This record gives sequence, structure tokens and C-alpha cells, in this order.
Amino acid sequence: MKSAQAKIPTEERERRVLSGWVMLPIAILLYVAAPTLIVLAFLNGTTTSSNAAQPNWWLFAAGVVAILVAILLSPGFFALQPNEARVLILFGDYRGTAKQGGFCWATRFTATGRRRSPPASQNGIKPRTRAATNRTSRSPRSSSATRSACAPVP
Repeated sequence: MKSAQAKIPTEERERRVLSGWVMLPIAILLYVAAPTLIVLAFLNGTTTSSNAAQPNWWLFAAGVVAILVAILLSPGFFALQPNEARVLILFGDYRGTAKQGGFCWATRFTATGRRRSPPASQNGIKPRTRAATNRTSRSPRSSSATRSACAPVP
């Protein structure tokens, strides 16, 4: 018998996530601002004696950072239907479950959890039983596996 740690079941913790409608304008603004800052870096830059363009490095760096932040924000958007939940996992560790429906945003590292449907008793669907699935038995004659591909159908 192993004396290893016994696995303790994880309790479900409901987590609130941000509205996607709040984060969407921020992401769009960053996608628009990034190329604008990079273009302004070259327009407001200087030229060397050999007519080579020297951009304003602070504006150029701000544009690169803005596009990186926008790329990091984008995968965090997800939508939940009513009675649907999303498990939030951060580097393989359970952080909670988002249950509020609608357009949501969570950090890209936690928003990648798999969708989970509610238990059958909560959504009004009766679970299938083994007896219900084996109502009819197939005879070997009706099975397509026993027929030849070229044989005429009786």
C-alpha cells in the first residue's frame, strides 16, 4: 500500500470574470494605436547624413509593446450560453468556474479551460440508460458487415 498523499477532491469555486464588452474596446484601441505609434515613430524621427531614417525609438517601442499587449488580450474572449460554464485553469491548476452567461473575458492563461455542460438533471434532459439503448437486436442478416459488396439485396 502506498503512503502517498490521498487525492483530495476539488470543490467547485465560482469565479467572476470581466465583461467582454469592457475589454473589447481596449483591445481594439491597442490594435489601432500600435501601427499608429510605429508610423509616428518614423515620421517624427530624424535622418542621418546619408539620408537614412532614424525612428523615434520611444514611440517605436511603445507601438511594439501595444501590439504585444493586444495579442495577449485577444485570446481571453469567450462566450457562455445560459446554463453553460467554463473551467478556469492556470498552468494546470484549477482556479474556478465561470458560470455567468454572455460575452466574457479572462486572462488568456485561464480562459483556455474546456467547456462543461451542466448535469443532465439541471438541463431537463433525462440520462440514457443501458436498457434504453439495447431495445432492438440486430440479426446477422440485416447487418451490412455480413453482406458482400457485390451481392444482390434479397
